[in-house]
Amino acid sequence: MASDRLYEVAMQYKKTKLWQELPDDALFGVRLPDGEIGYCSVMGWNREHIALGVYCGTAGLDTYRMLAGVEEDTQEAEMIWRAFSQNCLQCSFERKDELFPEELEEARNYGKKNRISFRGSHAFPRFVKHLPYCYPMPIKKPEEEEILIAALMAAIEVTGMMGAYVAKEVRFTTGTPYDREIPLLEWDGKRYRKSMIPLPEPLPVSFVSPRISNELLAGKVKRARKKGELVCELILLPTPMTDADANGQETLCMPVMLLAANPESGMIFPNTPVMDFPTGNGALLTEFAEILLREKAVPKTILVRSERTHVFLARFCKQTGIRLELDDSGALDGLDDLEEEFYEDVAQGAHAEEGGEIPSMISFVLETLEQLSDRELKALPREMKSSIRQILGTGVLPSALEERLEKILR
Repeated sequence: MASDRLYEVAMQYKKTKLWQELPDDALFGVRLPDGEIGYCSVMGWNREHIALGVYCGTAGLDTYRMLAGVEEDTQEAEMIWRAFSQNCLQCSFERKDELFPEELEEARNYGKKNRISFRGSHAFPRFVKHLPYCYPMPIKKPEEEEILIAALMAAIEVTGMMGAYVAKEVRFTTGTPYDREIPLLEWDGKRYRKSMIPLPEPLPVSFVSPRISNELLAGKVKRARKKGELVCELILLPTPMTDADANGQETLCMPVMLLAANPESGMIFPNTPVMDFPTGNGALLTEFAEILLREKAVPKTILVRSERTHVFLARFCKQTGIRLELDDSGALDGLDDLEEEFYEDVAQGAHAEEGGEIPSMISFVLETLEQLSDRELKALPREMKSSIRQILGTGVLPSALEERLEKILR
């Protein structure tokens, strides 16, 4: 539950309309209560998403850099992966249908107590936490509130820094988030001290590299007759699913799967996505190995185009004697077509071939949508809800699911 203090500072920030003065790449830093630097991005220059995001430390800033590095030719699968790899806290201003019911009730209670009427498309303040492989959820911890309040108060101070006399002392810079300086605000108990600091060097990039723990299974793959090539890519599915930790605390996770296909026939080998990719990624390899054996499709060579997938498969290929090649020259751009076809299949999952079964991946996504509560469906990201709305009325969804989505999303 967000405190009245957080709502108060959020409403003060909204009055500044700082997003009309600063583009989202004009970062500034704030010294947080724990001594770490929070890197703040003012969002709303294009008026589509009005928010203040704070990325804690270099690790958080590096996830901002992932999104800043998106270009026009970035593959859709990579864009989805980067979007759900963010690590930040965010105060945004949304329509009422973008909030969970308890968030909406909380905001209205605050407005009623303080005689504030929330009207307009960017009316309701929302406070969320973004974590990699997770759907953004409302903040709950007091320390998260402290960070967001510190960022909002610094942003309010930034509004007063836009004058020419300050610009000579502390200046805002724009461009890629590397090799430049940004303003740093530090509260000393009485006022903000302002200085310029360089953006830190990125941390070394690390990817998971699991191996098959079942040596017997790995041996079978190694001894199997090998032929031809497969193209593979790790993809993150833009459909959240509820998972629970050891304490029973529910989280909306973004499933990850290994897309594997024969480049000649276009045949896709579907596998079951994993809910908790950082710890459950080994299950992807185990099922992948079982599929290759069952389909008699163990390849001589696996081709990949991303460093993420290359590192992921490196130990597996060494275990099984499969050659692994990384080609980011554009020669594997045919993967775009396979991924586009795959996402279309997900959207059209109800149209299985007559007399056939719905592929396991498509069935998984449909089951996920059906399992989400009304509250969770209402809080899906704007882009995801837009994609779902495009499918409504086309007849590709089961009628009961389509009727439910119609009521919730329209």
